[in-house]
Amino acid sequence: MNHIDILMATYNGGLYVRNQILSIIGQTYQDWKLIIHDDGSTDDTLSIIKELVHMDKRIQLIEDGMKKNGPGGNFMHLLQYSDAPFCCFCDQDDVWLEYKVKAMFDEIQRYDNTIPQVVYANGYTWFSSKCLIGSRCASVFPKSLRELFFFNGGYQGASAIFNAKMRTCINKSYEYIAMHDQILNLSGVIYGNIHFLDKELFLYRQHDKNVTPHIVQNVKERMKKAMKNNKIPVLDKSYFEGIRAFYNVHKGNMRQEEVQCFEEFLAYPDYAFWKRIVEIMKRRYKSNNSTVYLLIKCLFRPFIL
Repeated sequence: MNHIDILMATYNGGLYVRNQILSIIGQTYQDWKLIIHDDGSTDDTLSIIKELVHMDKRIQLIEDGMKKNGPGGNFMHLLQYSDAPFCCFCDQDDVWLEYKVKAMFDEIQRYDNTIPQVVYANGYTWFSSKCLIGSRCASVFPKSLRELFFFNGGYQGASAIFNAKMRTCINKSYEYIAMHDQILNLSGVIYGNIHFLDKELFLYRQHDKNVTPHIVQNVKERMKKAMKNNKIPVLDKSYFEGIRAFYNVHKGNMRQEEVQCFEEFLAYPDYAFWKRIVEIMKRRYKSNNSTVYLLIKCLFRPFIL
């Protein structure tokens, strides 16, 4: 059996998907299976995938007629087809550096894989249309619920490797899925251990169809963005509903202090403006690893949309 299942959710990715799959084929670590599920593409995505399936028997296209209406649901749907000891999520439009899988596999094997484990790595933002590689994708690495709640979307699922124990934890039926990344992030806190490999292992392609936007990493730029982008909510409603759906599924397995933490947060949108400010300081909620940054966002932006 292969050691790593790489799960790729696709939709209208014809411009990018060939390069991503070829970057996986070119990995120095070769004991993997690439499992792909398409969400109803209307471009040439499927024809490109089928061409590459014939080139490499490790690539498997799932054609089950299921349409999940979004990447989050599509990725979660793919979990049922995975049976390897380790899994990676894979975006259709990135490019993996040739040593990504090997570095991630070596790192997660350092830990006790009889319990749920997830390892995240870093990458570079990549403006492919301008032939420009930008900053690192991540500069903050929260590990607690109060640091994650306002981290809209959370860490990129495509930067992670997780073990079979973690796959069992996240592979549940949810009434609502914002993004698979969020479910993996929260599960890492509730069930297992989150680790960070401080290496840049992939190119995170930036284009006008990105599901998740480029994250500004420079502290000065982040503060400027918090004040100027006054139409972007402090908390995206879809991610808030994703947290609620996660809580409804997993609360029976949580410790009492975790249940309390979720319930305090889920009550937060009902508070008046000044009570929200007080609660941020009282609960030590953070955004981009900073309570001050979150307070500034609350002053200049709508709270939830």
